[in-house]
Amino acid sequence: MNDITNDDGYYAIIPETVLYAGISAQAVRLYCVLRRYADKGTLEAHPSRKTLAMRLNASDPKVVDRATQELVALGVLTVFQRWVDDEGKFTFETKGALARPQTHTAFDVWIRP
Repeated sequence: MNDITNDDGYYAIIPETVLYAGISAQAVRLYCVLRRYADKGTLEAHPSRKTLAMRLNASDPKVVDRATQELVALGVLTVFQRWVDDEGKFTFETKGALARPQTHTAFDVWIRP
């Protein structure tokens, strides 16, 4: 997705699949926020739950968790853990990784379910 701007700044394009789905307004907003954070090539996004909660104007990160569950159920979001390997680099494989997951979750944001 290319950056699209106007005089007011950046904005995200949202598919009608998400816009008209039977999900909460917070879930729709989370989708838009994740699309803005997503890499243009891979559509992976790596913001922390705290950052996402701030972008949703929510004081509790559990709001992010509930909205995430809605988007996963709709099929427009995949959630996975990133791990730290023995060299301190991020990896998606647990083999050779330290015993703890990274402090935040990674997301794959899909344009279509």
